[in-house]
Amino acid sequence: LAEKVAAAPADASGEYFHLALYSFKDELGMQPKDMFSALYRLLIGKPSGPRAGWFLSILPRDWLVDRLQLKGATIATSDRQQHIEVVTEAKLTDNISFKISDAILQRYPEACVGYVVAELPGTISDVSTDWLESAVSSLKERGIAAESLSQTPEIAGWRQAYSGFGVKPSKYPCSAEALAKRALKGSPAHVSPVVDAYNAVSIRHLIPMGALDLDKVKGTIEMRYGKAGEQADLLGFDAPVAVEPTHVVYADDGQVITWLWNHRDAKSTAVTSLTRHAVFFADSISGANAVDVATHELIKKLTALGVQIISSGYLGAKQ
Repeated sequence: LAEKVAAAPADASGEYFHLALYSFKDELGMQPKDMFSALYRLLIGKPSGPRAGWFLSILPRDWLVDRLQLKGATIATSDRQQHIEVVTEAKLTDNISFKISDAILQRYPEACVGYVVAELPGTISDVSTDWLESAVSSLKERGIAAESLSQTPEIAGWRQAYSGFGVKPSKYPCSAEALAKRALKGSPAHVSPVVDAYNAVSIRHLIPMGALDLDKVKGTIEMRYGKAGEQADLLGFDAPVAVEPTHVVYADDGQVITWLWNHRDAKSTAVTSLTRHAVFFADSISGANAVDVATHELIKKLTALGVQIISSGYLGAKQ
C-alpha cells in the first residue's frame, strides 16, 4: 500500500484513494472490515475512523508513506496490548519549560499536546493564500457542514470534555470547533501567514491549535486545573473572566495564558507581527496520532513561510 500511495498523483482525491484501497483489498483477498481495522490501528491507534479514502488524501504524503512502511509505528492489536509512553515535561528554550500536571493526565489519560518551537523572520513571504480555503474544502468533502460539525468524532470528544469543565460547549466550544464553524459558514478569515498556517491545519484535521509569543511568557508553561481567584484576560473579551478549579488552562508563572484548554488565548502572549520566538501547540484528548499528523503538516507550512524550526515534540500519552 505504501508503494501505491507514493505513486499517487500529488493532488489525488479521496475517491482516488478509495478505489486504490479496494484494489489493494482485492489483491490481498482480505475482508474490508479486516483491512480497514488494520489501517486505522496503524494510523490513529483505533479500530475505526473517518472515511479512509478521504483520510489518506489529506494526510502529509511523506508521513503517510513512512507510517505504512512501519517507520516509527506501533500497531495495537487490542486496547490492552497498547504500550503507552507518557512524557510530562519538556524544555522549550533555555529559560522556558512546558509541563502537564498529573491531575490532568489522571483525568484525561490519552491527552497529548504536540509543540513546535520556532523563530519567525521579520518579513514573511505569503505563500499561504489558499491554505484556509483548501482546509475548508477538505471538510466539505467529508460531508461536514457547520450544522453537523458537533457530531464529528473529533469535536464530539471535545464537547464531552468541556461539559466536564462545567461550561456549555455550545457557548464555549474548543478552538477547532469555533474556527471550523466560522469557516464553513463563509469565507475563512485571513489573519497573517503564520496564523493562517496553524488555522488551516486546525480546520483540516479538526484539532485545536494555538500559539504563544515566547518572549512574553514568564517561566514555566503548565497545563493544569485553574485555581480559585484566578482570572484570564482573553482575546475578544472586554473584561477578564473568572477561572474555576474545574477549568483546564495553560498558565505561566504569572498568569493564565489560555482558558478552557484551548478555547481562547490571553492578550498578553498572543502572536503578532512583532513576534520573533513562538511555540505552537496541537491538542488531543485521544492519543498522539492526530498530533503527529498536525505538527508534521504545520512544520511543512511554517518552513514554506521561511520560519526556522527550533524543536518539536509532545507531552502526554503516546502509543
